[in-house]
Formats: sequence, structure tokens, C-alpha cells
Amino acid sequence: MSTELYERVENVFRGLLTEEQFEAFGPEATMDDVDGWDSLSFLNVVLELEGEFGVRIDGLDAANLVTVPNIIAYLNDNL
Repeated sequence: MSTELYERVENVFRGLLTEEQFEAFGPEATMDDVDGWDSLSFLNVVLELEGEFGVRIDGLDAANLVTVPNIIAYLNDNL
């Protein structure tokens, strides 16, 4: 996993989560692990990732972005 890529993803989540919620975030985190990363905030996560990385994430791809490893793999394939 690219350290730079992970740090950028981490910063996206840091901006969307409270400090308490962010404590559960890590390189292997899933939506189930992080309280603030839920179905209501999912769209914000996708929108922020698009803005940070300058990519367009379609609905089918977005549906798989429910873990940090999946996000990193997607970005590695699409940047």
C-alpha cells in the first residue's frame, strides 16, 4: 500500500469524522469498524474522494468502497 495514497485517504476521513470516530480508522478499517462511516455519510466519503483525487467514481464502483483496502485498490487502478 502506498503510504502517500493512504495518508491522503486518511486525511479525507479525518475531515469527515469526529476525533472520537477517527480513532477507529486505520489501514484495514471497514464501514463496520468506524461509527461515523455509515450509509448516511457514505456519499460524502465518495464525493470527498472524488475531489481529493480528481476521479469520477460511478455508482457500481462506489458500492465496493466500503473498506480502506478497497478504496486504496480502486485509487491505485484509476489514478
